Amino acid sequence: MYSRLELKEHAQFSIKNSMTSPILNTILYFVIVIAISVINNLFMRSGGLTVSIIGIAISLFLGVLDISYKWYCLTISRDTHTTTSDMFKGLNEFFKVLRLEIAIGFFVLLWELIAIVPIIMIIYNSFDSSISYYFGSQFFMYLVITILSVPAIIASIRYSQAIFILADNNIGILEAINKSKKMMKKHIWEYFILNLSFVLWYILVCITFGLASIYVYPYYNITLATYYDELELDYQNENGKDFY
Repeated sequence: MYSRLELKEHAQFSIKNSMTSPILNTILYFVIVIAISVINNLFMRSGGLTVSIIGIAISLFLGVLDISYKWYCLTISRDTHTTTSDMFKGLNEFFKVLRLEIAIGFFVLLWELIAIVPIIMIIYNSFDSSISYYFGSQFFMYLVITILSVPAIIASIRYSQAIFILADNNIGILEAINKSKKMMKKHIWEYFILNLSFVLWYILVCITFGLASIYVYPYYNITLATYYDELELDYQNENGKDFY
């Protein structure tokens, strides 16, 4: 397994030596996303059930497009001879990717509900006591948000490799999710720290009003794609190669 530094160095090398610039392709990706989002917002202003359904459909499409972009980053991490069209290959598996996106969102929501139910019970049981005073405080609200976020974050990390697994294997979405859970079994904290190591880059994106994201976004996603390849290699060494 590469170290975090080696993963990032590989991502930087891939960006620098790719046949077509990942930065220019990322700009194109952002232009498409922003254009679709603007059109969606214009539709949403008129209101109505039909418009809401269209808005949900557009949001799901953008999710599929983002996964397609991540597949493109996986391709870059393995082979610098990529083209702009590689960025849209995920759309060829649109409905399969869409089902994966919905399934992951559903399972993450279930884990979040595990935290919500005890919180509701505590609030209900403490409603008439002096403790209820603290339920209106900012500190308590931050505490609740943190507690609610932990199961969802862990679940998201456990399912994080499913999008790459689906790109590599002709398997069902539940198989991809289950394999992701197995692969991440001993790597949840490691993956969390890898993501956390980009915090200064996130700050740079904020202070440049998003402009730095044209470099940070491919850099971040290629790093994660390289991590997946290393994780897959370790998994095969420990469990043998999967044949689908």
